[in-house]
Amino acid sequence: FYYSEEYTEIYTDSIDFKGGYQTNISLKFMYASQPSELEKPVIYFYPEVSQTVDVILKPVGELQFTYPAYENGWKITATPDGKLIHNGKSYPYLFWDAAMHRDRSSVDLSQGFIVEQQNTIAFLEDQLTTFGFNAQERTDFITYWGPRLASEKRAFIQFVWGDATDQFGELNISPQPDHVNRVYMQWKSLKDGETLSQPTPQVIPPLDRSGFDVLEWGGVELTDFEL
Repeated sequence: FYYSEEYTEIYTDSIDFKGGYQTNISLKFMYASQPSELEKPVIYFYPEVSQTVDVILKPVGELQFTYPAYENGWKITATPDGKLIHNGKSYPYLFWDAAMHRDRSSVDLSQGFIVEQQNTIAFLEDQLTTFGFNAQERTDFITYWGPRLASEKRAFIQFVWGDATDQFGELNISPQPDHVNRVYMQWKSLKDGETLSQPTPQVIPPLDRSGFDVLEWGGVELTDFEL
């Protein structure tokens, strides 16, 4: 069977054909990857002294929107109070989002949390506080994700941090900060009757935010395909 000349032959050696018998075979085709939306990664900078910083993104997928505009990178002046200056204008953080393609084998549901609707906001506050988000960062995160998660009766929530965040894209900063802390949330609404194996609760680590610190957070809603 050939889907097109760009695909290879499909074959099997596991079916025992017997003369005089009819054998029915069903085939189901799926894409190896499917686009998903990487939403609102934002990047905060906290240098010990005001300095010029160059930021280069290498997203897994295509950038859709950036603010301020990303033109082969960002060149900013970062200040100790978190304020960023870009082309003479002030910003609290750098914003970007992207459409990404990834293989579903990269999604591991064995660790995470099943969160009931009434516990959503308290859960986010607790986990972000454990990571070490400051009050403004927690507020920014929860006012973006909170309304969506709190509208679901139940949700699977998983955090990704450290080197594992490279699956969403690479972040290169010069001069190199003392710490680049990246935290992403993957989540999926669980409809009535929809079940998942009970995941092992993740142990959230406190981030080292000493010295010149950079924090990035973002998130993605998992698709049925990825699950």
